[in-house]
Amino acid sequence: MPMESRKITFFILFIISVCNAQMPVPGTLDTNFGNSGSVNPPAQNNLIPYSINVQPKTGEIITAGNYRNASGKTIGFIGRYDFQGKPKTNFGINGILEVFNLSNTSQNIYKAYFESSEPDSPIYIRGRYTDNGTSI
Repeated sequence: MPMESRKITFFILFIISVCNAQMPVPGTLDTNFGNSGSVNPPAQNNLIPYSINVQPKTGEIITAGNYRNASGKTIGFIGRYDFQGKPKTNFGINGILEVFNLSNTSQNIYKAYFESSEPDSPIYIRGRYTDNGTSI
C-alpha cells in the first residue's frame, strides 16, 4: 500500500473514532446537562410546569408554570437556563423570576416564548390571574 493511501486511511479512521467518541449513545441521559442531566426548578408545593421553549441561535431555555406557596396563593414563575441547563443567575433570583404581585389570590403562567430567533429577543408570557374570584 503506497504511503499516501496509508495517510488517507489513517485520517479517515481518526475522524471516525473522534466522531464516535463525541456522539452520545441514543437513548442515554446526557449527565453533563443541567444537574446530572435534568433542569430542576426550585422545590415548591404543587409545582406545575406548563411550557418549555428553546432559543434556536443560543440554545437558551425558558420554562414557565406555577406553584402554590405556604399560604395557598398560586405563584407564577419563569425559569431561564443557558444551553447547558445551568440557571441564568442574572435573571430573577438564581434564574427564576416569580410573578406574584398581580393579584391577591393567584397568577398562572401557561406559556413563555421568545419573540424571535435572535439572541437578544424579548421573552413574552401568557397566563391569567384571579382577583377576588374573578379571572382576568
